[in-house]
Amino acid sequence: MNFPSKALVFLSLTLPFASPPAAALEETPALTLEQIMADTDWLGNAPENSFWGADNKTVYYQQKRQGSSLLDLFAVDSESGSISPVAESEWSQWFHTSITYNLAGDRRAYVYAGDIYLVDAGGTRQITRTAAVESEPMFMSDGRRVAFKRDGQMFVHDPANGLTAQVTDIRFSDDPGKKEDFDVLKSHQQRIFSTLQKLKNDKEEARQRDESLYGLDDGLPATPVYMGDKLQSEGQSLSPSGRWALLVTGTKEEDSGRKDSMPNYVTDSGYVEIETVRTLVGRKAGAAHTAWLIDLNNGEKHELDLGGLPGLDEDPLKDIRRQSIEIFVAEGEDREAAEKRLEAPETRSVQIWDVLWSADGEQPMLYIRAVDNKDRWIASVDFAQHKVVSQHRISDEAWVNPYHREHGWLRDNRTMWFLSEDHGYLGIYTKSVDQKNSKALVAGKYVVKNPVLSPSGKYIYYEANVSHPGIYEIYRVDVKSGDIQQMTNLGGINSVKVSPDESRLLITHSEINRHDELFVMDNQPQAGVRQLTDTMSEAFKSIDWINPDIVEIPSSHSDDPIYSKIYLPRDHDPSKTYPAVMFVHGAGYTQN
Repeated sequence: MNFPSKALVFLSLTLPFASPPAAALEETPALTLEQIMADTDWLGNAPENSFWGADNKTVYYQQKRQGSSLLDLFAVDSESGSISPVAESEWSQWFHTSITYNLAGDRRAYVYAGDIYLVDAGGTRQITRTAAVESEPMFMSDGRRVAFKRDGQMFVHDPANGLTAQVTDIRFSDDPGKKEDFDVLKSHQQRIFSTLQKLKNDKEEARQRDESLYGLDDGLPATPVYMGDKLQSEGQSLSPSGRWALLVTGTKEEDSGRKDSMPNYVTDSGYVEIETVRTLVGRKAGAAHTAWLIDLNNGEKHELDLGGLPGLDEDPLKDIRRQSIEIFVAEGEDREAAEKRLEAPETRSVQIWDVLWSADGEQPMLYIRAVDNKDRWIASVDFAQHKVVSQHRISDEAWVNPYHREHGWLRDNRTMWFLSEDHGYLGIYTKSVDQKNSKALVAGKYVVKNPVLSPSGKYIYYEANVSHPGIYEIYRVDVKSGDIQQMTNLGGINSVKVSPDESRLLITHSEINRHDELFVMDNQPQAGVRQLTDTMSEAFKSIDWINPDIVEIPSSHSDDPIYSKIYLPRDHDPSKTYPAVMFVHGAGYTQN
């Protein structure tokens, strides 16, 4: 990555809470190692999975039950602060996941227990009640119909007439109308026996009639699209207009490499049990993807040409290949065999991680990554030429950050927004599909995280560590003017959820010695903040925790320091030498 080294250190810096009174400290029992390693219930359980209710007033959240792994649902009035549990019998009405809104903001759809629900002026309605799992609800471009996924196919529900229609029928088998390979014996049989020939003709005539009816009768389901038996689905996306589907496929025969085994010694049976776990790192690359544009009006499919992605014909691993060949030859392998085994592919493999359509359904936005992790592309589609068009590329000789990859469309349906490190730090960029270059919307000597477009589309709200690498406040940027406003000044780490009518902000706030709690504020810069939850236990609050010092360590790779935390004993004497426990994060793993 291109982050300066100070951005690679993860920490949480806050304004410390006042210490408890001396009398309380005297009553505090000694903190033992046994207590430290006990179930974390004794600390209190933080609120999880919070979201706004449709009334723009009520906030819902889950909380782990004491002594159990179950989560309970609670509702808190953001004005009065009163908290009440939600009965499980009412969860289907209030417990939302995968919440989505239409552009007008007057309808929402959500998933509960694998079924789809719709909320509008008429109240809450359950759209599906099936044993199948429905997911990924979205509103069509008319703002009325709701699409969702079931068993790998897309369905659309129209609340005006109550009809739920299957709009894709993608089958991973051979087309029954596909011309068979010539077979001498079969040809002789049909030529000699006229009955066999007539049966064949009747079957073909019936098949052609059935196929033609799909295009003639709107009362029939979607036209079947046959992909052959060598491919498998890696996901599909329906355009909000209902005209197109974009299908991502991989090959069924793809070898993911030999998986490793791990012994589990603490088991119910009392015997050592062996678990099969993932393939070892570096032993096998990810499976390559292909993309298909499907016209749902006639069932025609076209494989999208990915060749226009810049750098796809390069070999970023050539130096590593060359070094590896020399190592294997030195170990006794035949040079020609080693060179053949490590030969670079003509074209690098890619995976399509996400497809987002503009609200009008006219253009998809593809998030594409090279399997070798050295490139990331944002791309659109040329419908006439059936190819992808690169809109933005990130390339890194080490690896491209797979996280912090939020992206989307602005309300003009022509402008993409996404996170990029073009200026050396993570920022927000925009790019019109009609323009050559992208431009920075939010870019500074700080890191931007978790951007989200507001319901109105006027602002993008985000977290950023502008004042200090360990402090993430909430900001918003006007997508038209580029004006930036700081919304919070709380210290610590903050994340935000905007109410549906954009009148309030729900803030999840944590500090260096306090876990996540929920706060609410009016949607105005620096508005007063009201705390909604206080889930820390009294036992936790009674302990006089040591707040670490934040120290700057000179970097050997950058002019900026590396920030870290250090916990010193209360009687620390700088003139003395002490043993230390050091925590280092590197190479994607934790080392102590």
